Amino acid sequence: MSTDLAGDDGQAAVVELCELLEANEPLSVDDMNEIERLYKQVARIDFLAPEHVQKAQTAKVREFAERVSKSSLKQTLSEAWKPANKQNLRIHAENLINHFKAMYITGDPPPPGSSNRVAIILRKQKADALERRFVFAWSRHFSNLDERASKLRET
Repeated sequence: MSTDLAGDDGQAAVVELCELLEANEPLSVDDMNEIERLYKQVARIDFLAPEHVQKAQTAKVREFAERVSKSSLKQTLSEAWKPANKQNLRIHAENLINHFKAMYITGDPPPPGSSNRVAIILRKQKADALERRFVFAWSRHFSNLDERASKLRET
């Protein structure tokens, strides 16, 4: 049972996450809705269409499924929240990286729990500079850490 509280592994994953967040512009709600609409449109197969159309649609769905699998994202999320992994910074950061990348394909935002967990673990590690960087980078895209960001701005 590895807790990875002081390991560089977890902090390296958070640095990678921060770089990813900083390199991408935030999506508007309209952008996310459009991405989700397109994802759902591609993920549909018209079973009343001719067979050659169905095959082409099936190939598109397979291509999308290979790019991101929502079931695998849910599995990594449930893995991150097992009691043995609750304090594992690397697992939570990697989970957020995967969900953030998938957001640009599916339009589904990352679940907020792991971002809260990363901020808490960094605070417990007293990694102040990395916590500030993560919270500010995350807050550019999502609002669930805004309260923490405002507290960090005051200090």
